[in-house]
Amino acid sequence: MRHDRSKHPGMSLVEVLIALALAGLLAMLTIPKFLAGNKETTNNIVGKTEQNMQQVVSAFQLYEKQSGQSVNLNNVSINAIIFNFGSFMAYKKAEDTPILKTYFLMQDGTRLTTEPRLFSTATATLPEYSNPLPLTPENWADPDTPNVPGYCGDYPANQCLYLDLNGRKTPNRIGKGGDIVPIRIDPSTKRIQTLYQWAKEDRGDNFNACAFVSVYDRISEFPGTTACN
Repeated sequence: MRHDRSKHPGMSLVEVLIALALAGLLAMLTIPKFLAGNKETTNNIVGKTEQNMQQVVSAFQLYEKQSGQSVNLNNVSINAIIFNFGSFMAYKKAEDTPILKTYFLMQDGTRLTTEPRLFSTATATLPEYSNPLPLTPENWADPDTPNVPGYCGDYPANQCLYLDLNGRKTPNRIGKGGDIVPIRIDPSTKRIQTLYQWAKEDRGDNFNACAFVSVYDRISEFPGTTACN
């Protein structure tokens, strides 16, 4: 039996080549945009983290310049220093009570807080942090005393701050894929780093600091972050 190919035409070689050319052109147009999107996200995370850390340092420096005193966090809190000498858009409370659950809304939309209970207690907190809670009392505790609640490693609790880079937007999580970054400032030297960086620096590269790792640490490829799941 003979088949009439005119009723079921196939693609000619020219048509195939044209289709491949169009597919290649489409890939050239879309793949760079995808890669640029990833690069933009990476730059955004790094830029926001470093910009807000510098804002804290600048507030400390201005405090010392205007007061004529070195910062003593036993006498003045980070919260008070940023409130009086920092640059931010608004100072907000999760609810009228408790007053400890407060945060600074920074110029780039980051939420900066000195109170980790903003992220760790469902009662009287913001709904975006309530289900499930980003933090438990052991997340950033001193590794030498893991059963004692804490959020600043083995450093004084009044030296730590926490950045929520996305504000109310998701994921509102900690860890390598989250948007909440724990940082610590040394009041005597004004050096500021993530809690992960401090732990690695003070305890050595062999210390497992994965409990403190943040998305900023992973993107910046600090030593040991690739081993953190």
